[in-house]
Amino acid sequence: MILRKNIRLAVLIFIAINLFTCEPQRPKLHLSNLKAIHATSSEREKFKKDLIETTIFKNLASDLTAENEAQWQGAFWGMELAFYRSDSILIILKNAFNNFFERSPSFQRAFIEAIYGLYSTEFAQEMKRVAEATDHPKLFAMAIHYLCRIDENEKPVYLKLLQQKFSDWQIHPILYLLSLDLQTNAIEKFKNRPALFDILTHPFEKGKVIIYCLQRNDRDYPGLTIIKKPDGKFMRSADGAIFSIPHLARSASNLPGYITNGNTPQGIFSIQGSEVSKNVFIGATPNLQLVMPFEVAPGKYFHQPNMHDTTWSKKYYENLLPERWRNYQPMYEAFYAGKAERTEIIAHGTTIDPEFYRGLPFYPNTPSLGCLTAKEIWSGIDGTCLVSDQLALMKAFFSVGVEDGYFVIIEIDDKKQPVALDEIIMELLQAEDKEKQVMSLLIPSLRAMESVFR
Repeated sequence: MILRKNIRLAVLIFIAINLFTCEPQRPKLHLSNLKAIHATSSEREKFKKDLIETTIFKNLASDLTAENEAQWQGAFWGMELAFYRSDSILIILKNAFNNFFERSPSFQRAFIEAIYGLYSTEFAQEMKRVAEATDHPKLFAMAIHYLCRIDENEKPVYLKLLQQKFSDWQIHPILYLLSLDLQTNAIEKFKNRPALFDILTHPFEKGKVIIYCLQRNDRDYPGLTIIKKPDGKFMRSADGAIFSIPHLARSASNLPGYITNGNTPQGIFSIQGSEVSKNVFIGATPNLQLVMPFEVAPGKYFHQPNMHDTTWSKKYYENLLPERWRNYQPMYEAFYAGKAERTEIIAHGTTIDPEFYRGLPFYPNTPSLGCLTAKEIWSGIDGTCLVSDQLALMKAFFSVGVEDGYFVIIEIDDKKQPVALDEIIMELLQAEDKEKQVMSLLIPSLRAMESVFR
C-alpha cells in the first residue's frame, strides 16, 4: 500500500514539474546565420537571364509535341515565377492552343494555369472552347473561373452548364466548390460571416497553439498572422504589442484554393512541427509544416496517435469549428482542397527575387505555388538575410513551447488593402478578456492542485 502511494505521488510530482516548470530547448535563430548565396545580385542576374532566354524562350521555340511537353511546361513555370509576359509569347501561346486538345491532361492544366496567371482576358474564346468541350472537372473549373473573372454576370449560365455536363457535381470536391462560387459573390459571402470573436476564443484542442491568418478575399493584398498560446493569450512582442507578421497567401497563378497551385485555401490546417527545406526558393529559415484533411490520416491531423479510424469524415472537421461557424461554407475550402488531393502547403520564407513583382500590391512579398510566404530580404552582396518575417514567426512559435496545433486561415472581407492589426485589435483584446474570465474561475482549482505538491 505504501509503495503504491509513493508511486502515485511520484507520478503526480512528475506531471506537476512538467506542467509548471519544464521549458523545452529551442534552436537559437539569428539573421546572421541565414544565408542564400543564390540571392546575391550577381546570381540573381544570371538566374533571370537563363530563365528568360533558356527556360522560357528556348523551350517555347521547340515544336510542341508529346515528346517535349515537359519543356513547354518548364517554360510555363518560368513565366509564372517571373510574371513574364510579352507580345511574342502571346502569339506563341495562341498558336499552341490550336492543338490543345491533343495534349496530355497535365500539360493542359499547366497551360491554363499560365494563361490564368498572366493573360487575364486574352484567351476568352479559347477558355469558352475548353469549358464546352472538356469532361475533366479541374480543367472545366479553371476555364469557368477565367470566364467569370471577365464577366461575373454569366455565372448563372456557367452553373447550368456545370450541372448539365457533370452528373456527380454535388459529390466532386472541385465541382461542388465551383458550384458555390457560381452562386455567390464576395459581398454576399462576407455578409454571412460569423463574428471573429467566436473563432478567436475557440480552443480547437486543449493545450495546443492556434495560429490565425486573416486574409482578404483578393489575395493580391497580404494578410496578417497572429499566434494564440495554449493559455488563450495572444503572443506579444518585447514592447508588449500583439505580435503579428504580414503573410501572403497568394499563388503565382491566383487560382482558387481548391485547384492545383492555387491560392492557399481558407480553413483549418493542422500544424505538424517545423522543418528546414532543401528547396533553394524557400531557403534556410525554418518553416511551419502544415497538413490538410485527407493529406494525412485523421489521427495525425488531430494529434491523436491512438485514433485508429483512417477514413475521413466531414463531421470530424466540422467539430473543430465553433458552433456558429459550422454552417459557414468558405471555412471548408481546406477540407475540400485536401479531398481534391492538394498537398504540401506550408508556411515558409522565400529567396525568390522580389523585383519580379515590383509594382504589384504584394511587393516585396513573393507568391508561391500555394503556400503561405513571409517576406525575407537578402543581401545583394553576400546573401546574408537582412529582413525575415519568417524568422520572427518561427522564433515566436518556438517560444510557445508547443509545436503542434492548428493554423486557421480566414478571409475577413474584400477590401483592396493589406490587413492591418488595428482592424482586428478590439476583437483580439475582447477574446483575451474572455479567457481571463475563464481563468479566474479556474484559479482556485489550480491553487488547490499546487498545494498538493508543497
